[in-house]
Amino acid sequence: METQKVALSSIKLNPNNPRTVKDENFDRLVQSMKTARYMEQLRPIVVDEDWIILGGNMRYKALKHLKRKEAVVNVLTNAMIDEAIKLHFEETWVMVDAEYIKGEFLVKDNVAIWDWDFPALNELWGADLLDEWGVVQNEEETIEGEELEIDNDDTYTKKIEAPLYEPSWKKYNIGELYDSTKTSELIRKIYDADISEQEKEFLIMSAYRHTVFDYWKIADYFANASKEIQWLMQDSALVIIDFDKAIEWGFVELSDNLKNLYAKEYPED
Repeated sequence: METQKVALSSIKLNPNNPRTVKDENFDRLVQSMKTARYMEQLRPIVVDEDWIILGGNMRYKALKHLKRKEAVVNVLTNAMIDEAIKLHFEETWVMVDAEYIKGEFLVKDNVAIWDWDFPALNELWGADLLDEWGVVQNEEETIEGEELEIDNDDTYTKKIEAPLYEPSWKKYNIGELYDSTKTSELIRKIYDADISEQEKEFLIMSAYRHTVFDYWKIADYFANASKEIQWLMQDSALVIIDFDKAIEWGFVELSDNLKNLYAKEYPED
């Protein structure tokens, strides 16, 4: 990433930031950044090319609280995002877009997968110093000072919810609902290839799997579309209004084997 020192006023909070912080933990963060300014150089705030924060929203707020004028940032460039999209496809065979990459970074940057060895920490540094450094010691798990309730029940939840897209009622053109860049590129290569027409037809059909749909915009388009278009969009599973219909049409498959396994696991349901 490209590291820069920029005016704090040029950076923008991320409206999709999932993190919150309690007052006492924010005070710890402010005190930590006040007494350990070298940490700003070692762990810069991460922004995209629009200067929207992807990692470090709370540190940004702490800098504003301290009335700092500048911040050290790492810029996640569009070129790096394009490379991340390519690598994601190579690993998973799933095509994603720039918003997916930014969202993935935003969430994963805030996920802690480790535990503190509190006895060892206290032996090395002492409880008072650990408290000064912002380490919260209690029976609840924490993520950078935020409490996270842990459900000790290790069974999977039986409640299944479909993702909900709430229309904003904005109007979009058809061309804004999808990105066929990768699809078109593959089709051009297939047409130029020295293979049979039958093979070309098969590969062209498969190339359409790489079209990326923006389901938020599709939901908005659906809300403003005619009834005929709405029915066709539902038939194509671009939107799912009736979950039972989705099962009936085969978009959500519930096999007899799965239901039998469920019945064995939860015989009283």
